[in-house]
Amino acid sequence: MLLNGAAVPTLYFVLSFYNLHPIESCLNLVIAMDSILFFVAMYDDAFQLPTEMEKLKLVNLEVNSQEGVRRNSRIWKISRSIPNIAIRVGRFRNLERTSTPEFVDFVLRNLVGLLLASRK
Repeated sequence: MLLNGAAVPTLYFVLSFYNLHPIESCLNLVIAMDSILFFVAMYDDAFQLPTEMEKLKLVNLEVNSQEGVRRNSRIWKISRSIPNIAIRVGRFRNLERTSTPEFVDFVLRNLVGLLLASRK
C-alpha cells in the first residue's frame, strides 16, 4: 500500500516546489515515477495468479482422476474446495484488468485535490 500513497505527495511536492527546490523536486519525480511504474508492473504480473490457480486445480484433478482416485476421495474434495483466488489491494478491491487505470485516476484526482486545496 506504500506505493499507492507515495505517488500523490511526491508529485505534489514536484509541482508545488519546483521553483524553490529543483533538486529535491527531481528526486521526488523519480520516486513518483518509480512508484507508478512499479505498481503497473506488479499488477500486470499479479493478474496471472487467478488464471494460473485455476489451471493448477484442473491439472491436479486431472492427474488424480487418471490415477484412479475416486471422486469422493480426500484429494478430490480438497482440490475442489480450493477457491479461486482474488487479490485484494486497498480500495482497489479485487485484482482486475482495470486496476491500473483506476490507480492512475486515484493519483490524479488526489493530486488535483491537493493542488486546489493548497492554492492561495
